Amino acid sequence: MTHRSGVLSHFDIDGATLARFLRRIEDGYQPNPYHNSAHAASVLQSLHVILHRWVVGTAHKANNRVLHHSVSAAEGAEMRGHVLVTDTGH
Repeated sequence: MTHRSGVLSHFDIDGATLARFLRRIEDGYQPNPYHNSAHAASVLQSLHVILHRWVVGTAHKANNRVLHHSVSAAEGAEMRGHVLVTDTGH
């Protein structure tokens, strides 16, 4: 997912550094039945699908006009970061 999104190369982030960062985030999740690290991973995967299937680099027709949607690398990284940390600590 990180390679396909281009976040690592765009921001020149080493894979090992990202792995350490993600483990620190995971450590902040509490052992509860719903808002846990597995839920965060699921939401992240859903966001990834939305960004890459429906938004990034796609175009579709509506009312005979082609609509282009795009999200910058920074915006995509911000969204991914938000879904990873939104439920930490509770």
